[in-house]
Amino acid sequence: MKKNVMIVYSGVMIALMAITANIGAFIMIGPIPLTLQSGMAVLSGILLGPLYGTLAIIGYLLLGLFGIPVFAGFMSAQAFFLPTAGFLLSFPIAALISGTLTAKSIDSPRIAIAAMSAMLIHYIVGTFYLFGYLNLIAEDTVSLTGASIMMTPFFVKDIIVTVVMTMLSVRLLRTPAFSFRKKEAFNYASNEREVKHQSS
Repeated sequence: MKKNVMIVYSGVMIALMAITANIGAFIMIGPIPLTLQSGMAVLSGILLGPLYGTLAIIGYLLLGLFGIPVFAGFMSAQAFFLPTAGFLLSFPIAALISGTLTAKSIDSPRIAIAAMSAMLIHYIVGTFYLFGYLNLIAEDTVSLTGASIMMTPFFVKDIIVTVVMTMLSVRLLRTPAFSFRKKEAFNYASNEREVKHQSS
């Protein structure tokens, strides 16, 4: 796939991240707005691959860092100073994991495993950050179990979102627009077999 086309795809993904961050911005769980961007970050890696999928999410974060209100609740750089900033910072990790795990195969079981693994790591990083923030910065005494319980409603929501995103990605990857991912996976697997053959 030509680089300029991938740049366009990455731009579309950045826009979708901003939209899904605020699609439910007026629905709150406690003080935190309900968003769909975690699932979109996972989808980014699956659809665009580990390189462009991750770069798209980094581009999204940079927009917010430079003052554009693309984060949940139409926030920008101030979101990086919130207890939930760990979830923002782990979006690229989620995209990288989902993209890497689907690098050599984009069959449905592999996509499902990749998506769930990426979401799980995303929540582990975000919850540990929340735990550290509350105890070290906010000076609240909260256990890791307590921080995990606080995030449980969001985790359940995002597992459901991940299932939906998995089904969506399976359908999208069958379209001509994402045929390059099948070629990339085939080439990756072929190169891997060749390396193994040469080393044996």
